[in-house]
Amino acid sequence: MPDTPADRTTGSRRAPSPARRLGSEQQKGGHPPSLLGRLMVAWAHQCLTRPWTIVTVAVLAAVVSGLWTAGSLGYKVSRVDLLDPDSEYNKLWIEYIREFGEDDDAVVVVEGTTRAATVAALEDVSRQLAQQSDLFHSILHEVDLTQIRAKGLHYVSPADLAAINRFLNRTEPVLAGGWPQLKVGTMVGGLAAAMVSGPPAGGSQQDEPALKTLERYSESLLASLEAVDRGRLGELQPGDYVSPWPGMPGSLSTLRDLSSQYLLAKEGTLGFVLLRLTKEEGGFAGASKATDTLRQQIALVSDRHADAEIGLTGLPVMEDDEMRSSKQSMIWASGLSLVAVAVVIVAGFGGIRHALMANGVLMIGMAWAFAWATGSVGHLNILSVTFAVTMIGVGIDYGTYYIGRYLAMRRNGLDCEEAILETSGSVGPSILTGAVTTSIAFFSAALTSFVGVAELGLIAGGGILLCCAAELMVLPAVLAIVDRSRFCQSIPEPVPVHRWLEPFARHPRFVALAAVAGTLAVSSGIHDLRYDHNLLNLQPDGLESVEIEKKLLEECDQSVWYALSIADSREELLARKEELAALPTVERVDEIASLLSGDEAVKTPLIKQIGSRLNGLPERPPQIPLDRLDALGETLGWAQAEAAKRPGGMRTAWHLERARDALRRMGPEACYQALGTRRRPVTHCRPMRPRWR
Repeated sequence: MPDTPADRTTGSRRAPSPARRLGSEQQKGGHPPSLLGRLMVAWAHQCLTRPWTIVTVAVLAAVVSGLWTAGSLGYKVSRVDLLDPDSEYNKLWIEYIREFGEDDDAVVVVEGTTRAATVAALEDVSRQLAQQSDLFHSILHEVDLTQIRAKGLHYVSPADLAAINRFLNRTEPVLAGGWPQLKVGTMVGGLAAAMVSGPPAGGSQQDEPALKTLERYSESLLASLEAVDRGRLGELQPGDYVSPWPGMPGSLSTLRDLSSQYLLAKEGTLGFVLLRLTKEEGGFAGASKATDTLRQQIALVSDRHADAEIGLTGLPVMEDDEMRSSKQSMIWASGLSLVAVAVVIVAGFGGIRHALMANGVLMIGMAWAFAWATGSVGHLNILSVTFAVTMIGVGIDYGTYYIGRYLAMRRNGLDCEEAILETSGSVGPSILTGAVTTSIAFFSAALTSFVGVAELGLIAGGGILLCCAAELMVLPAVLAIVDRSRFCQSIPEPVPVHRWLEPFARHPRFVALAAVAGTLAVSSGIHDLRYDHNLLNLQPDGLESVEIEKKLLEECDQSVWYALSIADSREELLARKEELAALPTVERVDEIASLLSGDEAVKTPLIKQIGSRLNGLPERPPQIPLDRLDALGETLGWAQAEAAKRPGGMRTAWHLERARDALRRMGPEACYQALGTRRRPVTHCRPMRPRWR
């Protein structure tokens, strides 16, 4: 449309329409707009024709996206979820948790002034938590070692098991019901006869010599007689009893003294209660309910124990604290970044109206981006939770660039519709190109094997494209609605930043040299840059769980952090333990092989054989008959004489002589009373029935 005479006479200048300008550029040999530019202009026409429809559809899509995200987007707090499931080390870990379970222990730490105070608080905590079985399970504050007594024979060496079996061979007549053979005279006479005749033909070299057995039996007999002779029979304690039988293997006798052991450290002033927390499925809750209740229960117990301090740590607790902190930090950081971006845009554009429009459309794009995260991955992790701030920082650039060009066109005299068409056709392709290149960089991270970074790349890459789409597809419609109204005709003036930068533009060489010098100065600190592998340093300051864990690391060798190594055999495991213990970075190595019995292929048949022989023992063996005193005296005298003739038999002969003297000093009634005590050890020392099933 040609200029009117009035336009020429008044000196006014009317900007040509976009279609006329494009045509004039073609007539002058200029480049026609690209296909992408023409598509942007075509969409801008739709925004000018149907702005309310486009904005309404966009807002409804954002609302639906927000509702879907709120109900479906989860959060994974476990660090295992950040690892590549196909990596060898993670396969080992998955194999481990498949066998032993994936839940880690929450740890209640009790520090008392004394061991008694610590133990009392530990027991109180366990009782209190046991009342909340729906939230806590597998509560452990002590190890009941008495449970392994029934498996005691499995902890005995094969040589000791063979010795037990040989002893049962010799006592087979007694086990078959020949209890009279345990009379004192019969036992002494039999042992003395075996001593005289020597080892039986075909006997094992590991069998105990008859002289040694007779010596032990005579010592036991003398202890019983002297106790009666001195009138101390009623004062005898279990420790005063001298067994006439072969000694119990050391490993088995250790099991006899086993009792419960509390989980203590620092000489008993530091105690632990281990427990598992019930987790809620999906969402951001995790084990939050159980953690909150646990802290409430600990507070109740703390009020009852002024001499003990009780705290809470453990991987599930720290992960829950980390989840809450990251969630809260994400909300605060997102809100702060939105406000900061709005302030900067207001200052840059010189007005509030257009800054609010850019930020409002960005919120629509953010809602779409969260829906993309829900649909593509379905959850956030401790790394991808930061994508919201990334979307705000990067996504607002597209709206800022579009608004900046639009306002420049308006200040050059174009009306609202022409400025929107011009802006979409000129800078729309550039904005889209920048968004695509940025998203490609993020999508490339999705190809990495580190799941935490891969999920962040996938979510952020799609989110950037959606934020860009919102700014290019919805912002023109919002501008058309707002700026075409009669109340929003004024065009703001931007802050004259270009004037502030003019001195730098006049001295480019100086600016370049200053930039190089500054870069070199900053780079000088690279040698002090180090990698911090301690995950505790990533946690917010002041968290109780983190502070307690650091205290445990500093004051004792207990920690909830550990490395795990799995071996295919016992031998490989023990060899690996030695290798790991030799490393300067390893403080302690615990393995399970030493707690388990070995050589089961050899032990199991022996244990079964021992068990089959002892299964016939009565619950209460019958009374052993008493000897005639004259016959017993003759037997003891003969055994004494024979023992005195053997090398090393003087101690046995001395015990037998003292036993005879004790019988002579006592009257018949006292003698029978003393001999009657020989029947008590059998009833007191009930044999342990081995279990092999």
